[in-house]
Amino acid sequence: MIFRMPKTYLLILLFLFSTKSWSLDFHPGLYELIKGDAELCFEGPLQLNGEDLILGAKLIFKNYKSPVVKLVSDDKDCQYTIKNIHTRESYQQQILAKCKKSPSFKRSINFYLQESDKLKMSIVKKDSTITCELSLKK
Repeated sequence: MIFRMPKTYLLILLFLFSTKSWSLDFHPGLYELIKGDAELCFEGPLQLNGEDLILGAKLIFKNYKSPVVKLVSDDKDCQYTIKNIHTRESYQQQILAKCKKSPSFKRSINFYLQESDKLKMSIVKKDSTITCELSLKK
């Protein structure tokens, strides 16, 4: 029975589960675009700032480790529901924006680690998919 398991074994199991990586590890640094449309893809410094993941000057993933985040825009026009889906090989953020004055929209951004210093990113909007490849500048 698991309840009669010695404390040593229980501590070892807890340690193994806590050290196992269940999500994509992002490596902060300067990423440059090596493949994709420069006007549609994002590049620049990748930073981990508290609970946020930031790529360049425009792409901010609020509370990227939380499963679901709900936000309201400053002008209260849009309400955002953000789902963050993590696996060992990828990170996906799904955004659903319901707006009063402007059109509502859905967007999904996926990150995949290709090599230790390369990220592949796909941005899905409506019926189009934009694929970008980024390389960590040394």
